[in-house]
Amino acid sequence: MKKMLVVAAVAAVAFLGTASTASASAFGQCPGVGSNPNGCQFLITFNADGSISTAAATGGDNVPFDLVEDTLIGIQNNRSTPLAFLDLGPALGLNGIPVFEFDGDGACSGFYSPQPVCTGHDPTGYGGFVSPNSTGLGAVGAGGAVTFTNISANTQSGRVVFGPGGIPTNGSAWFSLEDAFTLSTLPVGRVPEPGSLVLLGTGILAVARRLRKA
Repeated sequence: MKKMLVVAAVAAVAFLGTASTASASAFGQCPGVGSNPNGCQFLITFNADGSISTAAATGGDNVPFDLVEDTLIGIQNNRSTPLAFLDLGPALGLNGIPVFEFDGDGACSGFYSPQPVCTGHDPTGYGGFVSPNSTGLGAVGAGGAVTFTNISANTQSGRVVFGPGGIPTNGSAWFSLEDAFTLSTLPVGRVPEPGSLVLLGTGILAVARRLRKA
């Protein structure tokens, strides 16, 4: 078994330290899967002030949901704009497995008990769903499936796409990752600020005008 995070239209991933917290239980942004019956092992929160925080479940849910090397992750969007996608990598898990090296036993593979409802899920079996609220348990069909694109040839990099419209403000999403992580090794990417995207768009328009005049 061999076994996966940034947002907005254009951005290269940049890993950074985040403020980390712990929870007394798993996180409800994910449904129960296998050995994580209460929800996500890890939660990544995009905060309203632009910061990113990560948290790990405590107790029995702070383990891979297959007890080997599959990780259940939730995303909470508390920013004022939707999160469209998340670029992750290059990265390896604790066992040295590339994070996008999917081997068919993701959270929606049907191999686990409890098993989430995954009608219309990503065909890899690793993608979950987007929910318009902070509880992802009823998210099937609500905001679309979480899918994966741009996976590199060495499967160490790729893009997590949050449905057709992104994760809305105060919404959430969940998906599964290949390999195991600790809170300190979980990769988290930087999200471009809206102002940066406006400046980028202005620059592109300026270049286009110059080309037209040439």
